[in-house]
Amino acid sequence: MASKYQLTEESMDYKGHTLWRIQNMITGEMGGWVEGYNNLSQEEGCMVWEEAKVYGNAYIDNEATISGNAEISGHARVYGNAKVYGNATVGGNASVLGYARVYEDAMITDYAMLEGDSTVQGSAKVYGHALVKNFAKIDRNAEVYDDARVENTALVTDNAQVYGNAKVNDMASIRGNAKVYENARVRERAFVFEDAQVYGDAKVGGSAFIMGNAQIHGNAVIKGSEIIGGDTDIDHYDYTWQDIVSIASLKIYANSQTHVKQASIYANGKQQAEIEVVLEAMDEDGDSFQLDGQEIYKHIQFVDSENIPFGSQFEYSDEAGKYAISARQDKVDFIADGTSSSSLFYLSTEEEMGEIKLCVSCEIYPILQGVPTKMEYTTAVLNNNGNVDPDYVVLKVLNKRVFTLQDIRINTIELVKPDTYNSLLMKYYIDFSDASGATISQVENSDDNWFHYKQKGNYKAFATTTDSAVEADPRALFTAVFGITNNWTITVTSTNHDRAGLCLWTYRVWHGALWSFYEWNEPLFFKLYDQYGNDVKIEVIALNDAVLKFEVV
Repeated sequence: MASKYQLTEESMDYKGHTLWRIQNMITGEMGGWVEGYNNLSQEEGCMVWEEAKVYGNAYIDNEATISGNAEISGHARVYGNAKVYGNATVGGNASVLGYARVYEDAMITDYAMLEGDSTVQGSAKVYGHALVKNFAKIDRNAEVYDDARVENTALVTDNAQVYGNAKVNDMASIRGNAKVYENARVRERAFVFEDAQVYGDAKVGGSAFIMGNAQIHGNAVIKGSEIIGGDTDIDHYDYTWQDIVSIASLKIYANSQTHVKQASIYANGKQQAEIEVVLEAMDEDGDSFQLDGQEIYKHIQFVDSENIPFGSQFEYSDEAGKYAISARQDKVDFIADGTSSSSLFYLSTEEEMGEIKLCVSCEIYPILQGVPTKMEYTTAVLNNNGNVDPDYVVLKVLNKRVFTLQDIRINTIELVKPDTYNSLLMKYYIDFSDASGATISQVENSDDNWFHYKQKGNYKAFATTTDSAVEADPRALFTAVFGITNNWTITVTSTNHDRAGLCLWTYRVWHGALWSFYEWNEPLFFKLYDQYGNDVKIEVIALNDAVLKFEVV
């Protein structure tokens, strides 16, 4: 192939390099300056014109043109249909390609790259590993550097700076002395100017105006047409479910601390299985963000392995009850890692379901092409649309335990003359027997509740509950006031938790005048609960001499 240019005899020393003027072999026109044939391709239409200089290991290729007083040096490459002219310089390992334009006193260096129809002009500088592409424009004294990206039709001008890992795209404009840096994003028609700064992981979009000395940082998100100025400082944004554009992962665990995959509960409506749902939510930029646990709680649905909702088969709560199977009783949202969020659910049921696979599903409605579009994510094994992997907890729902009287232990303690009268105080302690394997956790009972009275001759008998505490406490005392006549009472104070269990008292006294026969009896009912929330209902009837009879009902 014939050469399109040649080096002439005209040379110059420039910055330690000997440059030669070139001549177009086809037209005979004199061109600019190169250090050697390795600076300018002999193919296609690329050319160096006027007083432009290309030296070092710089290379011009394709249809690119260098003209005016422009300089291309180092290992820089200019190719495609790019143009560099005026007093512009491109050096280092920079690349200018596509239809990019660099002119006036602009400088491109280091590993910076211009592509598309982007322009850098005025005294603007692009360096580091910065990328300017599409129709973006860098003007006046603006600087774009580090790993920053300016794209689409974005404008960075005046004395503005974009650096770090910042991104400016769409039709966003950065002006004045504004700075956008770190991992910040400015997009759409947002306008950042004067001395405002956007940094951290902040995002500014819509047609927002950020001006004055405003500081937008942290994980702040500014949308819509907000106008923020003065010394305003915004460093936080509470993401909601509506901010989710996609879900990268969705997992379910049976315990928030150990993350096991199986659990069991009794179908008694009280015992709760602690279930943690962990998801990674993504925004419109493809960045993960963290959600408050309540946002997740409101939008998660529990389904079976075929993606059929359990609905009202379970009761759901975000609070741990007394019978929750949990490594902790305090409500703290667990963060699985730096990108995932979680919510705790406490499930109980009265339905006997046996062993089931507990899965979760949810729906989001991202805006796609201007229209809210439903997207389902499910961890079900069947009818899984592939948005996330199948995942489940094996939950064993055990039949509610049925107790008999043989599972109940009744101990008594008799006190003779607990006062100054001829009297007997009998204390009954009702608890689960050792053989039952159950331990008493609470009772459902009316405190200080009288359920028996009898008088005959100089004999009176009473029966009453004390309180609803069930733990042994030898220091605990209870006081009962027994009415003998309208004007005469006997007060007895004694311990009522010598043993574990519900404590009932009967009191008999022989004293005073002879009374006519009178007896009043009302059955007493109470419930004992074991450590799992299973209950047994017990009926108590006072027999002769205030002896108490117990039956399971």
